[in-house]
Amino acid sequence: MAGDVRTIRLVDDPQALTRIVAQRFVRLAQECIKARGRFRVAMGFQGDLIAIAQLLTTSEFKSAVEWGKVSLIFTHDIHAATDHPDNQFARAETSFLQHLPIGTVHRIHGEHADIQSECRRYENDVEPLDLALVSLSPDGTIAAIFPEFDAGMVPRLVEQSRPPGSTQKWITLSPLALSFADHVWVLASGAETAPAVHRALEGDYEPFVNPAQGIHCDGELIWFIDLVAASKLAVGTQA
Repeated sequence: MAGDVRTIRLVDDPQALTRIVAQRFVRLAQECIKARGRFRVAMGFQGDLIAIAQLLTTSEFKSAVEWGKVSLIFTHDIHAATDHPDNQFARAETSFLQHLPIGTVHRIHGEHADIQSECRRYENDVEPLDLALVSLSPDGTIAAIFPEFDAGMVPRLVEQSRPPGSTQKWITLSPLALSFADHVWVLASGAETAPAVHRALEGDYEPFVNPAQGIHCDGELIWFIDLVAASKLAVGTQA
């Protein structure tokens, strides 16, 4: 992410990461709703993101946000039937949507056969983002932006993608779309993620191999990393 101003926030463990991000989520939602009457957040539902979503539905956080003024935009979803175990909307329903009165939900219809048509429909449906909340996978994936992701000659806001060596397709917000967010928060936890964190933050600039490097944010870019995931970093960090 050459040229970007980023903050690296170290936390003790995944539980601390979940709580800190949930607290900041609430504060940012309150600020955006007060300023513009709306909070527009893009996220997926796996790993740390599900834990944050579940924490936001608890009594401690639930009453702190005017959820009817929140727009939820999915960062990605699998191109498969809705009963697929990786379906992000199904995960969101059980962990988040059934418990909070979200005002607007922008869903990716991954079950549609024509993936290119769904990409274009979703591109027209996506709102400008106040927050893009994403997590880094051990292989370096962000949302469904996998290593070896190719945006093509004309980058779009929504693209189809697939993991290297797999035929399974996904629909994802592109690095371009995530970069347009006013705030981008990248989460990373666990020892298995440490090599990917190191490659993304201190490795050679190779966004084709390390997709997180392709996200360039003119606003606030924060990496929330637990101690074991940060164990291979040499840079100065903010504890």
